[in-house]
Amino acid sequence: MTDEIITRRHPTVLDFYSQAREMTEMFEVIAGNIRPPLTGRFFIDDKELARRLSLHRRTLQNFRNDNIIPYYKIGGKTIYDEAEIEEWLSSNFHAKY
Repeated sequence: MTDEIITRRHPTVLDFYSQAREMTEMFEVIAGNIRPPLTGRFFIDDKELARRLSLHRRTLQNFRNDNIIPYYKIGGKTIYDEAEIEEWLSSNFHAKY
């Protein structure tokens, strides 16, 4: 048995802290992407949907005005059910010639 003094500068300790930092960063990324479901459904706002579809938010407003896209309006906030948007996109899919 060796009588070695382990300080915070010991390679084993430094490696442990390095791995802990990496795991913390991974957890922060994962936690940022998790949203609690409402009865198994996930909702996004128009800013997120516009970003995902590479559209302007005004285009989404035009789609809503023309009843083209499914949405919910709650207290002045517009939200979209991700499953309904996926279904809407699938129903409007046109394959290449």
